[in-house]
Amino acid sequence: MDLCNKRRELMHGKHLNKVSRTKYQKSNREARKEMKEEKMERIEETCINIDTDMTTCSNKKAYNTLKTPTKGYSRR
Repeated sequence: MDLCNKRRELMHGKHLNKVSRTKYQKSNREARKEMKEEKMERIEETCINIDTDMTTCSNKKAYNTLKTPTKGYSRR
């Protein structure tokens, strides 16, 4: 989240000069990379949970675990 906050701060000055633009681009790239890695870790963790539930014949729990990340998001 620190990278996202840094990216937000740099976003306002990205049109001023090339130095601030490159700082913003670098920060943006790092933030997207970190978010992508965290998403993959979460997906792998969910897959492991589903696999363990299926091996213990807990199909209902595995189905609910699978259904949770694929649900639509509600508005705040």
